Amino acid sequence: DVVHIGIQNDLEHHPGVVRAAPAFLIQLSETFKIQALNQGVNHAYRIVFCNILINSLRKKNGLVGIVRTKMYLCHSEILMPKDTKSLGNNKAPACESRGFVRKKQKVCILTHLLLIFHISQTNLIKKMNTYYKFAPNVFLAKCDEKHEKGETIEVTTKYGKENESIVFNLIFEKDGFYYYSIVRADGFNVQEWAKQRAERRHEWASSAVQKSNEYFQKSNKHRDFLSLGEPIKVGHHSERGHRKMIDDAWNNMGKSVELSDKAAEHERVAKYWEKRANTINLSMPESIDFYEHKLEQAKEYHEGLKSGKYPRSHSYTLTYAKKEVNELQKKYELAIKLWGDVY
Repeated sequence: DVVHIGIQNDLEHHPGVVRAAPAFLIQLSETFKIQALNQGVNHAYRIVFCNILINSLRKKNGLVGIVRTKMYLCHSEILMPKDTKSLGNNKAPACESRGFVRKKQKVCILTHLLLIFHISQTNLIKKMNTYYKFAPNVFLAKCDEKHEKGETIEVTTKYGKENESIVFNLIFEKDGFYYYSIVRADGFNVQEWAKQRAERRHEWASSAVQKSNEYFQKSNKHRDFLSLGEPIKVGHHSERGHRKMIDDAWNNMGKSVELSDKAAEHERVAKYWEKRANTINLSMPESIDFYEHKLEQAKEYHEGLKSGKYPRSHSYTLTYAKKEVNELQKKYELAIKLWGDVY
């Protein structure tokens, strides 16, 4: 289904009207979703609900705040407003109202089935490559155009960040989209990500240690007096100050110990990420050699168990060894498909 979008800059003679209403979804591409509604209303034109979820499109055509969820625009002057809530700076109200709200300013977009100003979707929307999860740790580039191996493309995350990536192999084609295995052009991968996490934890640990030392020094601020063990003189003018010294020393020492424990925890997690910095998985081209080596080792161990070269620690040792061989065989074949020379 295609809904044609008409863009007009001046609709003074055809004021838009906004109404809150439920709607159903017409499935288009992921970057361009239109919700459409056709209900019988006492005016000459049919109504189509429009919800465009692309900020770049709104900025490009000056669509400031008039396209909102659960709002539809119609082309009619014969309406009876029931809700006169102000729309502010051309913004649609966040209303549950069932009446109509007349807009005070010009409407920049008009959509319905009878009035058509056909503008090609390819002209309105910037073609965008997105990520598609294919396997654990493996994300493909979902593209609407064909690319050659070694070509550099921009892939956009779900948060709108664009990463420059290098195309490897075409994995499959579906619904007019091409799915390619890719790596980051800047060399960022799971190992670099783990290194960043480890460095961040080391920084947090250093900061916690520094703060812990500061609180320790504060706790010893009045140690020359408190170390004497002088009792609190109840009723004396020094009682309040004496109690405050003790409380401050106790609280500061408690914070010092707490931050020291936090620093130790950060160091523990940092060591974990340092170990993960050597990880090789299917998201990396190096996985071909890695899984080939692991598969050879698993096969050799499996054959050794069958021949008696290696002892069986329990009755399922051989079964588990065969299972490991099968899993590594699948990973090796997938690594070849993702990163190998496939023709």
